[in-house]
Amino acid sequence: MRLFHPILALLFLSLFAFPRYGGSSEVQLFSGRAVSVQDLWPPNLSWPSEPTGAKGKSVAVPSPNGKKKLIFPGDWVENDDTVAYTFFAVVGQHQYPIYIDGYLNPLVIWAKDSSGVLISFSDAGANCCYETKLISFNGEHVDAIDPTAQVAHDFISYRDKLGIKCRAWPHEYPNLFPIGWLDRSHAFIAAETVHHSNCDCWGSFRAYEIELPSGRIVETINQPLAKKMFDGNLPWHLSEASNDDWDTNPKSCRPPDNQTP
Repeated sequence: MRLFHPILALLFLSLFAFPRYGGSSEVQLFSGRAVSVQDLWPPNLSWPSEPTGAKGKSVAVPSPNGKKKLIFPGDWVENDDTVAYTFFAVVGQHQYPIYIDGYLNPLVIWAKDSSGVLISFSDAGANCCYETKLISFNGEHVDAIDPTAQVAHDFISYRDKLGIKCRAWPHEYPNLFPIGWLDRSHAFIAAETVHHSNCDCWGSFRAYEIELPSGRIVETINQPLAKKMFDGNLPWHLSEASNDDWDTNPKSCRPPDNQTP
């Protein structure tokens, strides 16, 4: 019996030491291929950098079953220092406009069953500030929501708890990237301290499993484990994020000298 109890203890730890979807091994995502809309743009034209863009041009990202698609026009509008961009969700003969407040670096990840799509984009530039929207399809009805508010709040609160400082904006909003789908009602989102910001541990991140469409957090995944679980599927530069110990040893990661106010 003395040998039996340690074995039971190991089994118990193996069940509860890692998240419910597989832990340290790579996760099989319920996602189509991540598509950079900018990469689909005709090679002789740059992705729109002026309000008129390449008016009349557009690119489409079809769903895995080919019955739906997103259409991204080549023009956008700038009014009162805000950027308004409209793309379209198409189901059958119906076309639904989707309005967002940025157009840079759009990335599209469909669920494998074509029930929904995650799209991220920046409203300012290469490093910031990335948002993620969920577009869900119910028959020919389309909803577009932001499912990341709870993730952003949790990430900011976590940095505060660790004493991580952001000097110009103490509660600097994180970049929010889609990683992929777990199933049609759950997805993985990454929250990153903006790369090249004035915060300690800039470029660090946590991953979250969230319920859709509510955005409720189901699991939180630290940086080193996320790199193992989503190897090859992490967006942007997250697979190269330095200092995997940032949240266990937050004093270890002040910004480089040229980033310290």
